[in-house]
Amino acid sequence: MRSQLINIVIFITLYEKGNFRKTSSELGVSLGTISKSIKSLEEDSPSPLFIKSNGDFKPTTYAHTLYGHLSTTHKDLLNKYNLFKSITRHINVLIPPQIASYNLVDSLVKFNNEFNTQLIVNEGIRPESYEAAYTSLIIGELDFMLDVSPNHSSSFVSQRIGTYPIKLLASKKYHDSISVRRLTKDMQFAKYTWLGKTGSFIHEYMGIPPDSQVGFITQSAANYFEVIKKTPFIGCCTTSKALELGNDYVYDTEAFMELELYFVTTKSALSNKPVVKWFYDNFKDGSQLQFSREV
Repeated sequence: MRSQLINIVIFITLYEKGNFRKTSSELGVSLGTISKSIKSLEEDSPSPLFIKSNGDFKPTTYAHTLYGHLSTTHKDLLNKYNLFKSITRHINVLIPPQIASYNLVDSLVKFNNEFNTQLIVNEGIRPESYEAAYTSLIIGELDFMLDVSPNHSSSFVSQRIGTYPIKLLASKKYHDSISVRRLTKDMQFAKYTWLGKTGSFIHEYMGIPPDSQVGFITQSAANYFEVIKKTPFIGCCTTSKALELGNDYVYDTEAFMELELYFVTTKSALSNKPVVKWFYDNFKDGSQLQFSREV
């Protein structure tokens, strides 16, 4: 059911946009995903849906008929779904492991007090890639996500909610001091994995490619800081968090990068679901966000 819904959304968008690249930009999905979706629909169709002509994809007669039926049904379903979403007390969110969950709890309590209701916040959906996350946003499976990268596709809104200096961090048991200038490819790292990406900051700011980064990978903030404390593995954290970690750690005197954090949602969710708009407005002040340290 979910895959068919995705296929239908992609078909309607491709029909309206006329080519794969505009559809990819609109939905934030890859060209391969678009091709796979159209082929899946064509398996149940008596004829091809599109014919390539001068770089564009011209809909066939059958595609015109299918679009006519689907667009009416799709718009009706979308209107009903948006109405449901506007009154539901349930919201699905996705946040990086570095961000403490109690940021959501604080917002939840604030929302319930403000509107005298009992909102349900679900943080349990875990896509395996960026494309899967963006698809979940498009079809309404996710309402919003917090991420270090904005989505510039035309269907999305990305609001920067904070900028945070990041420092290297290491165990005092194994390191007298730590500095970006003394890093080598032989060093080992503690790293988070997030939506299929691992070690991207180390690569971008230290020049060590992911396949050369040896170490420990986790999605748990508790494991992350515990591994750093008990091993020679090097990690990183915000400047403010480094000052709170205590005597078990050493950290660089200077930040090696600034992490930008974004509130990412769809234009449809922001317009049609008041609770998403409420979180969007409240997360604009990113100075209130707390980063995890569960050791």
